[in-house]
Amino acid sequence: MREKGRKVLGVALSVCMTASMAYAVPAAAAETKTINLNEQACYLRTKGDIVKAFSQAVPQDYDAAFFAEEGSAHAPYKEFTMTDIAKENAVRVANYYRWLEGLSGFESASADAWSRAAKGSVLIERNIELTKELSHYPEKPADMDEAFYRDGYAATSSSNIAYGFGASQRALLGLTRGFLNDEGFTVPGHRNTFMTRNGVSFAAGYSKKCAVNTIIYTDDPNQQGESVVGNNNPAYAWPTPGYFPEEDISTKAVWTVNLNTDVVRPAGDTYTVTVTDMGTGEKFVRNSTATGLDDSPYWGRYICFKSPDADSYSGKSYKVEVSDMVDAARNPVNFEYTVNFFSYEDEVEIDGATYTSDAYGRLTRTSAPAYLLGDVTGDGKVDVQDVTAMQRIIAEMNVPDERTIKAADIDKDGTVSVSDATLLQRYLAEFTVEL
Repeated sequence: MREKGRKVLGVALSVCMTASMAYAVPAAAAETKTINLNEQACYLRTKGDIVKAFSQAVPQDYDAAFFAEEGSAHAPYKEFTMTDIAKENAVRVANYYRWLEGLSGFESASADAWSRAAKGSVLIERNIELTKELSHYPEKPADMDEAFYRDGYAATSSSNIAYGFGASQRALLGLTRGFLNDEGFTVPGHRNTFMTRNGVSFAAGYSKKCAVNTIIYTDDPNQQGESVVGNNNPAYAWPTPGYFPEEDISTKAVWTVNLNTDVVRPAGDTYTVTVTDMGTGEKFVRNSTATGLDDSPYWGRYICFKSPDADSYSGKSYKVEVSDMVDAARNPVNFEYTVNFFSYEDEVEIDGATYTSDAYGRLTRTSAPAYLLGDVTGDGKVDVQDVTAMQRIIAEMNVPDERTIKAADIDKDGTVSVSDATLLQRYLAEFTVEL
C-alpha cells in the first residue's frame, strides 16, 4: 500500500508502516443477532387456544369400539383392523401434537401403510413372547407366513414401536405422550422422528399389547435446511415457546430444539444452552455431554438438553438461551425463547366464556360468554347483517349457540322471534327503540 488511509472496496483502512511491513487494524466483529422464537406466528396462542385444540383433538368417546376386526398374535397370524373412527382419532391426536410443536399436520397414510403397521404390531407382540425383547428388527417366527413377516418387518424397522399401552381410544393419548417424552434417553428418538419437519403422513397399528406409529416423509427423513417444504421457521422447540401444558412433558424428559439449518446452526463443535428459572433466577447450563447437552443429525438437526431440575413444572416459567450459533452467511446468531407452563385443568377463556378441562379434554363451562345485545353475528357491531342472521335463526336455517341467543333476544323473553327482528330493524332505522 502507498497511501495512508487508502480506501479499499469502500472501506477505510488505517495502516502503520514499518521498514518493510504494513499492519491493518482488524475489521470489527459482526454484531450478534438474537432470534426470539416466541415471536414466530405458530407460537402466538393463548392458553384457551391450546385447551380448545386439545379438546377438539382427543377422542370424544373413549368407550367406542377400537377394532373393527379382531386379529391374532399366534398362528394363523392376522392383523387387528382398527375402526375408521379409531384411525381418525389416531391421526387427530398426532396432529394436535404436531400443531403444538408449530408444525403442519399429517395426512392419513395409505391403506397399505395402515395394514403394514397393524402387521408390525402383531409381529412385535409375538416376538416379545418368544424372545422377551422389544426390537425394531424382530426375527421371523417359524410359523409366520413370509409375506406377513415382510410387511410387519417393513413397519417395525422404520416406525416408533411400543409395548404395554393396550388398545383403546384412551391409549392413543397415552401412547403419543409416551413417545414424545422418551424418558431415559439423552436423544429422544421417538419424539424426533415424530417431529421431523418433512413428515407428511401417518399410520398406526395395534395388537392387544403392542403399537406401531409410522411417519411417512418427503424425500430423505434426515433432510435439513429449507429444502423441506414448509415448516421453515428458524427452529421448533419441545416444550414449545409460549404456553405449554405441563401434562405433556415429564420433568425427567430432555428438552429439544429442531433447527432449520439454513437459518441457524452451531458455529462449531461447541455451543451452550442456558435455561433460567424465571421465578427463582436459578440457571442450568448445558454445554457438554457431562452437563446434559447432546446433538442429533437424524430426522433433522436436533439440540437435546437435560431439563431444568424440578419436581413439577406447575406454574413454572423458563427462559432458554442458545448461544454460539451462526446463520447461513456464518454471521453470529443466538436464539432464545420462554416456556410458560400451565395445566389443561386451569380455568381458561375460550370464545368469550371460561372453561376448565379434565385430563382428557372434556370441557366444563364456568361462565357464560360475554355478548353485545343485537350483535347476532358476533363481529362487535350492530348492523343489517345481524337482522339477516336473526332471520335465519327464526327460519331454523341456523342453530345458535348461547351467546348468539342472548344477543338476539332483544325483548328479553327467552326466545328469538319475529318481535326481536322487528325491534332490531326499528333500532337500525333510528326509531325510538333502545337496546
